[in-house]
Order: sequence, then structure tokens, then C-alpha cells
Amino acid sequence: AACPLQAAAPATASERPGVPAQQKSAQADENPYDNPWAAAAEADEIIGAFAQANHMAQVRSQKHDERQGTATEKVVRIGEALYVGETSGKGQPNGKGSLLLPDGSTHVGGFKDGRAHGSGVYTTTAGIVAIGGWQNNLRVGLFEQIDKAGVVWTERYNQEGKKIARKKTGEEREPPATCSRCSALFHTTHNHGHACRQHRGNWIANRDEDQKVEGIWACCGSRSAADKGCDLGEHRISA
Repeated sequence: AACPLQAAAPATASERPGVPAQQKSAQADENPYDNPWAAAAEADEIIGAFAQANHMAQVRSQKHDERQGTATEKVVRIGEALYVGETSGKGQPNGKGSLLLPDGSTHVGGFKDGRAHGSGVYTTTAGIVAIGGWQNNLRVGLFEQIDKAGVVWTERYNQEGKKIARKKTGEEREPPATCSRCSALFHTTHNHGHACRQHRGNWIANRDEDQKVEGIWACCGSRSAADKGCDLGEHRISA
């Protein structure tokens, strides 16, 4: 008996239903790889379908964990920002988590009622790091900042979040590296599992002028071209 996984031979033009006789010989001679745009579209559909299936599996797994009471973190969209971490009963950031902002910067630390609260680390794609304490979304007290050259500064903020002092410490760290995935600058000592974002699929522009939506990301369904990505991970350095 034939193997059930063995692929059947492709049908010839004469075997395809609905193909007019005058087109059969021409279609039989066509090379499907002569059109690179068609091949690219087909590849993008495959990538998008796989990424979408993976995303759906993660969502279902998360819902299952929530029902079982074993969920440790949630993924919440807040406008164009993305939050990964502990939440309140209202679905707001509450506890430990990572806030991924639209410009690629991240805040990792404590949250309370949807706002940064407690110790945390703020990083930018320009290679700047700020380490300190937040109260109700405001920087308060003493902060350490590492600039894009690796120079370490101390900063002090009052209760209103206003910076009232800044000076060099005399310390210097290694300059930031460049991520091979997203091209952001980052300090290896402050890399984390949600630092890097990218899309697995491509941006598919909407060609219908009557629609207000500009397009959609094939991988996750986001309709914002500026969306940094649905695939999260650590920054990487090319070998």
C-alpha cells in the first residue's frame, strides 16, 4: 500500500476541471516560479498563517492557564503600547511586568493600577538606561543613568518628578551593542526577554481606496504600520 504521507502527483492541465481546451497547453508550459511577486506573496501567506497559528496557540494556552489558576503573566494592548506581566482584576498592569512603548523603549519593573510604581529600569533604542524608583508614573528620588557612550550619571528627582540634580559618577561601562534583529542599541547588562520586537510576517498594504485601514500585518493582524512587532525576545548580537 502507498504511504499515506506520500504526496500525489500534480494534476496536468488536461486533468484540471474547468480549464478551457485552448488554455491547457499554455498552462502546462508555465513555470510557477517565473513570477517572483507571486512566489513572495505565497511565502508571506505561509509565514503569516504559521505565525497566526502560533499566536492563537499562545492565546489559548494563556486562557487555559487562567482557568486553571496557573497563569503567571498576561499580554495587554494599551493603545499602541504592549504590556506583558501581572495585571489587576480590571486587566490593568499591576505587579511586575514589562511595558513596551511604541517608540521601542521599554520599562521593566513594578506597576500599580496601570502606572509605573516601584523600582524599575527604563531603556531606549538609542542605548540609554535609567534605573531607579517610580511613584505614580513619575521618577522620584535617586536615579542612575547610563548614556549611549557608556558614561554613568546620577540624577535626582523631586516628588513632582522634576529633575533637580545631575552629575557624572566617573564610572564608564561598555558602549551599547547593536541588535542584529531590530537594530536597536542596547547594554548587554540590561537585556531582557521582551526587549526586542519584530514581525514574522510582512506588512500588507490595503489597495482598496474606500477602506480607512492602511493595511495589516500578516503575522498578528495589527492594523498599525508603526507597530514594532508581535515576536518578542532578547536583543541579539550577530556572530
